[in-house]
Amino acid sequence: MIVIIPCWRRPAHLAALLTTIWQAYYYDGNRYMFSVDRGHDPEILDVIREWRCRRRRLEVSVTIREHDFKGTACNILSAYDEARQLAEKTGDNQIALLEEDLLVARDIFDFYYEAWHAAERPAAISACANQNMPGPLIGDAAPERLLYKHDSYQSIGIAHSVDFVTRICEHATPAYYSNQTDYCRRELFGCGVPNWHASQDGLIARVLRRSHLATIYPIIPRAFHAGWHGLNRAVGRPLDLPWREAAEKILTMTADQMNELADPSFRDIAPCNLIRDPVPLKLV
Repeated sequence: MIVIIPCWRRPAHLAALLTTIWQAYYYDGNRYMFSVDRGHDPEILDVIREWRCRRRRLEVSVTIREHDFKGTACNILSAYDEARQLAEKTGDNQIALLEEDLLVARDIFDFYYEAWHAAERPAAISACANQNMPGPLIGDAAPERLLYKHDSYQSIGIAHSVDFVTRICEHATPAYYSNQTDYCRRELFGCGVPNWHASQDGLIARVLRRSHLATIYPIIPRAFHAGWHGLNRAVGRPLDLPWREAAEKILTMTADQMNELADPSFRDIAPCNLIRDPVPLKLV
């Protein structure tokens, strides 16, 4: 698997994410691509450098992107395109994107592998709770084993098939980056996605729907969207600590404590058990 980690200005959150990745089963079987956006906090590179030095056997690349486009779409879609090209050479069949403010469960990579096979190679697998709709009630079945389909899309803790990433990358162009709303209205009309939802999530949601595909979600999430500050998060503020200490603090906080610091629209609706063991998965 190729794992993209887009980064910007949250070094403590990135360090916390990388700690949870290091604690995950099979983490050392992946290739990691850090995509660092323009205007980044210089400490982001310190975090990556330290993690990389401690794990020299990993295949790790770092790309710093300089561009004049607004938002995060150029950074993320450019990283997808790089990962797609790499996958053509390596034979990897999945590309995951883990945002810098996630925390991931110990079975995250096993989860992606099991979900890939249980759902017969789906286009999109989210490891996070569906922020648009809680999981369905399944009676007495063990919920940690279960997956379900939903026509919504969210790019937090997401994994895609390489084929679907190729479809996404058809739109990774200056025409889209320059005017996302106009581009989506013109090129990806009739998908039932509101015109204003035209960032990379909105674009990918349109591609997914036009392909008559859905996102696979777990009943029990394998990643928690921990970030409470950053782009579009006006209320939240970073912890007033050096990034190493702040990362350690984040890793001791409960889901309720992190959600309390976040804007209501960015609170995660379901906590993630970070020490979860791998289990066989089933689509219901």
